[in-house]
Amino acid sequence: MINLKRASFVLALISLALLFCLKTPVLAEKISTDYLCGLGKNSYDLGKYDDALSEFQKVLLVDPDNQVAKDYVNKIFKVNFTTNTQEPAQSVRAATVTTVNTPQAVKTTNIPQPGNSLSKNQAMDEAILKLKSLPETIAPVVVPLVSTTPVVLPTSTFLSKQAVNNIPQETKNEIIVKAEAKKEADKQEAAKKAEAKKEATNNESDPSKKNERGYKVGPLRITGQTQLSFGITPNDFIWKRANFDLNEKFLSWRMTSNAAFNHGFNTYDPAIYDSLSVNLDTENKEGFNFHSNITVDPWSFTGKSSKMTVSNGSGDSADIRLLYWSNTGYILNQTYYGNLKGLTLNLPELKVINGKTTGTTASGFTIPGTDIDRQFQPVRELWFDYTNDKAKFRLFPMGYQDQAYSSDDPLNISNHGIWWKDSKWLRMYTPGALHSGNTPSDFTKGSWDDTLSFISKDSTGKYLTALRGFAFSLQPEEATTFDTTIATPKHLWQDYNVVDNVISASRLKHSFADNFMLGGTFTSRTGFKTDPQKLDSENFVGGVDLAYEVADGMKAVAEILSSKSKYDMSNSNYETESHGNAYYFSFITRYPRSSIMNLKYGYDDITMAKDENFLIKSKIYASRMDTGFDSALSDFHNTRQDVSWSRHIHFRKPMGYYAQGLEGSKTNWGELNSSRIGDGIDVGRNTLGFRLETFLEDKFANLFDVRNVHNVNGKFVENVVRDEATVQVTDKLTAKAMGIYQKMPKTVGGIDPFIYDGKTGNFFVNDAVPNGAD
Repeated sequence: MINLKRASFVLALISLALLFCLKTPVLAEKISTDYLCGLGKNSYDLGKYDDALSEFQKVLLVDPDNQVAKDYVNKIFKVNFTTNTQEPAQSVRAATVTTVNTPQAVKTTNIPQPGNSLSKNQAMDEAILKLKSLPETIAPVVVPLVSTTPVVLPTSTFLSKQAVNNIPQETKNEIIVKAEAKKEADKQEAAKKAEAKKEATNNESDPSKKNERGYKVGPLRITGQTQLSFGITPNDFIWKRANFDLNEKFLSWRMTSNAAFNHGFNTYDPAIYDSLSVNLDTENKEGFNFHSNITVDPWSFTGKSSKMTVSNGSGDSADIRLLYWSNTGYILNQTYYGNLKGLTLNLPELKVINGKTTGTTASGFTIPGTDIDRQFQPVRELWFDYTNDKAKFRLFPMGYQDQAYSSDDPLNISNHGIWWKDSKWLRMYTPGALHSGNTPSDFTKGSWDDTLSFISKDSTGKYLTALRGFAFSLQPEEATTFDTTIATPKHLWQDYNVVDNVISASRLKHSFADNFMLGGTFTSRTGFKTDPQKLDSENFVGGVDLAYEVADGMKAVAEILSSKSKYDMSNSNYETESHGNAYYFSFITRYPRSSIMNLKYGYDDITMAKDENFLIKSKIYASRMDTGFDSALSDFHNTRQDVSWSRHIHFRKPMGYYAQGLEGSKTNWGELNSSRIGDGIDVGRNTLGFRLETFLEDKFANLFDVRNVHNVNGKFVENVVRDEATVQVTDKLTAKAMGIYQKMPKTVGGIDPFIYDGKTGNFFVNDAVPNGAD
């Protein structure tokens, strides 16, 4: 029978002895390592790298985790590898490492040693002799060995000084090398943690990933935000005053206007208003899902008058309707045209007091005071989803413009446009009008009208015109995808049951091989007269495209499109018809070479990988759009030329705050940057372009871009060449250089050479422009 009392006493004595043995060398270790580090630093500063290395190796034998020693050994090894590259690598023999209680045989890998190892070995021997002079105690030593066979020896164990003496010299050197390997592993682990932290931050900024926000109530998650604000002036208390159109950064027409509440003062959007926004979402990975956004703010309260006919003294009349919104307390300023002669009526902003406007006269037309019928529209988003592993269906009775389908064909024939413009999907249809009071009679053509969709945005810049419709995506197999979206826009003052145009866009893609894809795109848009409902205009665009990756990092892309349009079909005397084709070809390269076949945004998606320290990418492209080519769902007029701020040097990202959506914008810098340099492509043009970009880590970047543009009849339009270079001189100093050259033809008398209509692409008439000027 074991005597438990005696056994407990013996264990207690052993524990006390171990504690004493472990505690004794700690202070001596600290003093000796600091002293040796000081000697090593002095030798390093004097350029005596071998002496410095021997001192730091002594430190690491005593304290393998000493960060100062490891940092300096790393520096010295770099020097030795540089100056002794011709020395043959030395092999490390199999080492036997003996612990106090568990001796184990360990095989090690061959590790090359830098520099002249003789002086290092002598320094090691000296360090061992010094260790022998210390009292016989047990000291903790880390031995991070790499084995070709499973190792039983723990990475952290206790070695006696006798065991230290028995360690072969090569193994001691290996300890130093492995300490550096551990440092690199720790570095990689820290990088992984930083990347995970960055990913968590990105998830937090992505509304679709904010799974921890809000409250969970059964299957629903409730999230939202609220804003309370007011303003005080010496003469007024303001609780509601906001309108994005006031923003002078967007070249507001109000800068010289006395209309509405700015009364001639320099204008900006004060954004004083109260707001409550609530989201309701389900979070099923598959099956049915639901999303809604209820927002109560000044833009939720609108109003309109009954239709009325007003007249002027010359016998002309115009049919108008006053539109009101609560954010300003005024009706919208709008432009109407007389029914008989087409005379212009510029309707001013009129104050609404107690639900009624006061009478006024504008452009010779008499406008009586009228009642405003107020409306409350709190639903901003509402959709229902069904998803499985092969298909997704979404029904959206109300949605923002992000529900529009953006095709990824080479010419982006659906939803192409510049970042600051509303999507073409939001535009209403305005029928043509005959002016019979003129001699001879004239006719204003029907058009896809952005008058209300562009101005209808809140103080965050979010466009408030809604889309109603459904979307369907199908992927029956990995190589085949099909997407289609059908929708109709609804502006803020439009009754829900009124439809003035219907849009559809579809795309089918199939990959016949890993490096070959064939696609087809089809879009349509039909416009209606609404009183009574009658088809008045239609537009159809369709075509095929292909992508072929000749080799990794070398891809050819081509597309052929054809369009057919009819406008003003309800009036056979003025009905017009047009058709035309569009052609596009590009060749994209990337070096170092890796596959670019499946990049969603093509050239713009090519970025430097994490394990790369340089990147060169290029593209050459050619396009032709016939004069009769018409795409009702994409806008090329505003992307054919450089945006103004792209012709200046910036050290910060310009227009960051005024991007569409502002605080909650889905527009990112990549989207803004992708259209900052024009590509010259537009209706009635032949374009040839080339771009070359070079990146060297985060130290250097250069962009070279050139384009040549002619009309389809061969007339010269422009040549533009630019080169932009960025050099990171130091961590705190960045240098940039930019050069731009533009060649243009001589002027045509009366035609502005620069300013054009963003709706048609035609240059404005300007009598101040002489003929034949440079």
